[in-house]
Amino acid sequence: MGLRVIAALSAVLMLTSCVLTPGQFTSELSIDKSGQFTFSYQGEISVLGFNQLIDMAAHENAEGFAGECYNDEFEERPCTEEEKEEQRAAKAAENARDAEMFKTLLGGIDPSKPEAIDDFIERVSRQKGWNSISHKGKGVFDVDFRISGNADQGFTFPMIEKLQAASPFVTIIARKDNKVRVEAPGFAGSEQGPGMGTFGALAAMGAGESGKGGTPAPAVLPNGTFTVRTSGTILTNNTEEGPTRENGEQVLRWEITPATTQPPETLIALD
Repeated sequence: MGLRVIAALSAVLMLTSCVLTPGQFTSELSIDKSGQFTFSYQGEISVLGFNQLIDMAAHENAEGFAGECYNDEFEERPCTEEEKEEQRAAKAAENARDAEMFKTLLGGIDPSKPEAIDDFIERVSRQKGWNSISHKGKGVFDVDFRISGNADQGFTFPMIEKLQAASPFVTIIARKDNKVRVEAPGFAGSEQGPGMGTFGALAAMGAGESGKGGTPAPAVLPNGTFTVRTSGTILTNNTEEGPTRENGEQVLRWEITPATTQPPETLIALD
């Protein structure tokens, strides 16, 4: 059963182009009217299905292969050795395809290997802005990210080397008229966010698999605060209360929960 779930997980992730999702977090974006910005994210990031896939691969290897055979009345019967061998070969080929598919999504990291978590942490730690990353368990990582740059070059978080399918949590899109649009699609906790329906499917499949002998992994859903500060001019936003003023800057703040359906967004005019 485990490797059929791997195939389902891989197919879902391919279709939705989503591997990462936020959990508990605090995030802030400060944009000066000159275009200089600083972005920070502290909290959880979950690699969807990562830990479930590792556990299921180990479970499958430990159980061995029994095969499934049926008589003319579609009742299950013992398989012959020849039938077992045929099914074992077919399953091995299917497993290899599934493993390669998910390995591609993770940019070459094989989630069935014991060192997969360490490999992922090492890759992320090499990149600028990632001050720390540690594995909390069940595919959930605790991260501290902070970076500065110029908004006219655009920005996307997270960007992880070689990762093939990561939908953005936050983007800065520069316009020709000296305006920038900030969007946070990853901070929507419902159908608007990347992969929340996907995550539900992943969690359900993982739970069903874990139920055979382990504890189901809890769903990690967006829950936190996203703040935008700017000395520019806020032209549009979708907060509940609109901008406030703090220390000479306009400030927008979104409280994100799993029930949040609209991703944060604002349009800001710079000098």
